Amino acid sequence: MAKPDLTLSATFAERAAEFTHGATLQAERGDPAAQSHILQSLCVGLELAFKAFLLAHGRSDDWNRREIRHDLAKAAEAATELGLQAPAPAVTRLIETVGPAYARHGLDELPALDIGLPEAARLVDGQLATIFAALADPPTRNPPGGAAT
Repeated sequence: MAKPDLTLSATFAERAAEFTHGATLQAERGDPAAQSHILQSLCVGLELAFKAFLLAHGRSDDWNRREIRHDLAKAAEAATELGLQAPAPAVTRLIETVGPAYARHGLDELPALDIGLPEAARLVDGQLATIFAALADPPTRNPPGGAAT
């Protein structure tokens, strides 16, 4: 694993929050015609947040590009393997519903979400809160033969 890139991680986290905030505001307006735009912003927010966690835990930007790409399920799995609390079942279902279309740039092909856009935004916001809390509490390192730092 690479050395954690905390600067890029912080940048990704900031951008994740910005994308998610914008999508939330638009979702609350209730314009169903804007679904693909809202989902795009929510997915970008999730992707950047998961990658922020991965960067802070030793995965490189290059690794993220090669291994994760735009696959939200892979990003969530990789982050969970490095210690992030697993996404709530509702977030996992949202990722399963929109993730494949997001990865292939096909969000405009999705039918209306059963849960609605405001609820999707709430779920993504909650997942970001979990990720950001984990980023604020860096992992404890246990060096061989030494005390935890």
